[in-house]
Amino acid sequence: MACGPSLDGVDTGMEVLRSTPEVVDFGRRDLGTTTALSVELVNAGTEPVALDLWLGGSSFQLLREPPRPLRLEPDASWSVDVLFMPTRSLHRGSLLARTVSSPEGLLEVLLVGEGRDPLAER
Repeated sequence: MACGPSLDGVDTGMEVLRSTPEVVDFGRRDLGTTTALSVELVNAGTEPVALDLWLGGSSFQLLREPPRPLRLEPDASWSVDVLFMPTRSLHRGSLLARTVSSPEGLLEVLLVGEGRDPLAER
C-alpha cells in the first residue's frame, strides 16, 4: 500500500516510487516451510531516487540484501525477494522503502500470510 500524496505511488516532486504488487499475500502455507515471492520497486519519476529498505514482521526476511542506499534511475526497477516462514496461524508485516532525499517518500508494501498445521487438520 502506498503512503503519500499519490494513490498509485509515492510522489515526492520528480520522484515517483511504485511497487508491484502493493500487497503480497503468501496465502496458507504449512508451518515450518519457506516460500519466496517478489516485489518490484519501480522509479516511475523523472529523477534518480535513492532508497533505504526495511522489513517488519518476524516471519518475513529478505532473500538478499540490496545495496544501501539502493539507487534507481528513472524507469528502472529492483526486484526484492521476500521469504515467508510461518510459525503460527496469522502473519502480517511490511516492506518499507524510504527515499533518502525526502522524508515524505515512504512506500509501504503490506505482507500477509497464514500458517497451517497439516497435522492439526487431519
